[in-house]
Amino acid sequence: MLDKDKAILVVDDIQPARETILNILRVLGFKRFFEASNGEEAKDIIEKNYDEIQLIISDWKMPVLNGLDLLRWIRRNDKYKDMLFIFTTSKGEKEDIALASEEGIEGYLLKPVTIDSVIKKIEQLKNKSNPSYVVKEFLHKVQELVEKNKPKEALSLLEKGIEEYPHLKARLSFEAAKVCRILGKLEKSKEYLQEAVKESSLMVKAWSLLAEVYLEEKDYLSAIGALEKALNINPNSTNNLFLLGKIYLIQKDLYKARDYFTMALNSDPENTQLKQDIWNIYLQLDLVEEVMRDFGPMLFDTLTVDTLNNLAVSFRKQGKIDDAIKVYKQALKKEPENEKVMYNLAVAYVNLGNINNALKYLKKVLEKDAGFTPAKELWEKITVKAKKKKKTESVQEDKEKISDK
Repeated sequence: MLDKDKAILVVDDIQPARETILNILRVLGFKRFFEASNGEEAKDIIEKNYDEIQLIISDWKMPVLNGLDLLRWIRRNDKYKDMLFIFTTSKGEKEDIALASEEGIEGYLLKPVTIDSVIKKIEQLKNKSNPSYVVKEFLHKVQELVEKNKPKEALSLLEKGIEEYPHLKARLSFEAAKVCRILGKLEKSKEYLQEAVKESSLMVKAWSLLAEVYLEEKDYLSAIGALEKALNINPNSTNNLFLLGKIYLIQKDLYKARDYFTMALNSDPENTQLKQDIWNIYLQLDLVEEVMRDFGPMLFDTLTVDTLNNLAVSFRKQGKIDDAIKVYKQALKKEPENEKVMYNLAVAYVNLGNINNALKYLKKVLEKDAGFTPAKELWEKITVKAKKKKKTESVQEDKEKISDK
């Protein structure tokens, strides 16, 4: 499976550790290598030399960008997601190994790395019965069936795989649970997930998905329990911290919700979507004052136009028209030509009785898109009403003139 003329990327912040692996690979006949001292350097090398690299051997704990985050970056990139990846690890990193396994790796080299362990691992890469190879093949076939809108066939394939490869039961049960959710079979999905965590209690994503299933069933206590299990394994999981905050918010435990949302934000401070999701869950639960109080100073300037629009709509529903108008205008500073926001701003002005401003924004919408039906209908409604009012006033003036004579 490995070509001795193709390159291997070795990533480790400790130069002697890198050299040990490189020397072993040289003894085994490999000729070309790339070296990186952290995940960020490795990313640059991969982007520039992807076609030349056949395998990555990476340490776990490194500065700047660690090995797990490098692996996640690779697996989430369509171009690089199938690259072979091996971790070097210490005996005491059981939970770390579980996290890496979920992302999909070809195996581990236990430190200190020996020539025998490297030979064994390379032989496994050549073997098509290697668990990582089997899982990749299965997932590829399952994904193809799902994309072709054949989830029943995908589930049938996974069920056969569970019988044929009992040592892969946890992973394949997890995948079967995902397909069951597509089919709307929540109870069956839950059964598969319970089987997955029974087989592999450190499988974070199985605990996470189980929590989501419990949440759909509104079994909040069980959802919290599953998320706590997941967070015991990986305390910095942004998605699990967010979900726990969401559940506590649904239960109106505002203090715990704020704490978990804050931890989620701290775990991934650059995650723009997370900020929108936190804000919008408060709006969905009509907790406008609460989100303004707890996260306004921290998040308001980062909100997207869509989230600002949702906030303004919430203000309108509460009768706080002036506040809604301010938020709509804030949104228009970000996207001056946004038709939906201009239309909603016009509606707010109608609610306020300021017809001239309403017509001004409706005109802008219709100049941009004459087929914007709600704006067109509101324009006609306002102008017809204005004409009737003017006609009524004219008739009244005529009556007054006649009575004066």
